[in-house]
Amino acid sequence: GRDFVHCIRVYQGHIWIGTESGGIACLAPQRLLLRNSVHTSDPRSLSPNPVNAMLIEPDGRLWVGTVEGGLTLREKGTADFVHYTTANSGLSHNSVSALVADDKGHLWTGTWGGGLNVVDLSSRVVQRVEMIADHARLTNFIGALAYDAINDALWIGSNDGVFLYTT
Repeated sequence: GRDFVHCIRVYQGHIWIGTESGGIACLAPQRLLLRNSVHTSDPRSLSPNPVNAMLIEPDGRLWVGTVEGGLTLREKGTADFVHYTTANSGLSHNSVSALVADDKGHLWTGTWGGGLNVVDLSSRVVQRVEMIADHARLTNFIGALAYDAINDALWIGSNDGVFLYTT
């Protein structure tokens, strides 16, 4: 079938594809194996919402940002997803549009309508990044994030331009 692809990530020879309505597809080209993660009635399944962003940590943990479904984590070697939303965590908005990790143990999450959040990867605590009002207004709708290790800063692409946030 046809489906809109929002993001593609490569990790250890596997290609991970996040889609609008088909969940996540994992393609292992060397073995021609395709494994899908989709929403089911099981609360530990993937959110039923479109997949906007994905990040795979070096240890194999998969983070998924969805439209109105929040942030989701799947540990390597399991099929279960843990959901982080505005209802059960410090996430500022349930539309997670961008993900990037820094080299200090943080996952930065951009939202479409709630600005910037940070997750401590060891404790998995999610919190909104508080900014002064003018900066918060300009970075409320985030479409892209990039970590700059040289300057220990975060590049934020929003609907109002590109901004540098020093961490």
